[in-house]
Amino acid sequence: MLVSRMALRPEATVLDLAAGNGRLTRPLTERFARVLAVEPHAGMRAALEARAPAADIRPGTAEQIPLGAESVDAVFVGSAFHWFDATRALPEIARVLRPRGPLGMVAGRWARDTSDWAREVDRVLGRHGSNPAAGWTEPFDVTDLFAPLEHALVVQVEDDDRAGILARVASISFIAALPDDERREVLGEVGRILDAHGVGIAGEAVPTTHRIELSWTRRL
Repeated sequence: MLVSRMALRPEATVLDLAAGNGRLTRPLTERFARVLAVEPHAGMRAALEARAPAADIRPGTAEQIPLGAESVDAVFVGSAFHWFDATRALPEIARVLRPRGPLGMVAGRWARDTSDWAREVDRVLGRHGSNPAAGWTEPFDVTDLFAPLEHALVVQVEDDDRAGILARVASISFIAALPDDERREVLGEVGRILDAHGVGIAGEAVPTTHRIELSWTRRL
C-alpha cells in the first residue's frame, strides 16, 4: 500500500534510513532496482548484511546521511523516526531526495488490546522503547520542506507459534541492538509470559494481531 501511495516504479533508487536489522530493507530489495541502507550501529549492520545482502549498506545517521544531494528517488523509515533529531534529520532527508521525492514511514505495533498475553508482552517491550515518543509528527507541521503528512492503518492477523513470536520480538530493532545478556533476559521474560498463558503449546498456531501505521509525504 505504501509503495503505491508513494507512486514509485521498480527502477527507483530508494534509501532505507535507520535500517536496523533489515526487516524493511529486504522486501525493498525485492521491489526496487537499487536499495541503499544506512544504519549507525555496527552490530545491526552485520545483521542487515545477512538479511538483505542485495542492499548497498553504509554507516551513517538520519542527521548525517552519507549520500550526495538529490541522489535517491525515495526514503523509507521503519519504526525509527521518533528517535531522530527532526530539526537536523528533515533537512538531511530533503537534501538527498530528488525533487518531489516521497518519504514513507512504517511503524508496526503490537495490538495490545487483543489479548492478555499481548498486553503483557507490550509492557515488556515498552521498557526498551516499544512505544514511540508522543508528538513525533509535530516537526512535519512546521516544516516548509515537506507536504503535510498522510496516514493509513493496516491491521494484519498472522498465525504464529511460540518460536515465531519470540523470533518476531528478537527481530525488533531496539531488542536486537541490546547487549546479549539483556536480550536473552527480555526473550526469557516474553517466553515466560507465553508459557503462563499457554500460548503456542506443542507448536500450536496462535492468531497474532499487528497494527501497521503508514505515513507518507513529499519533498516540496
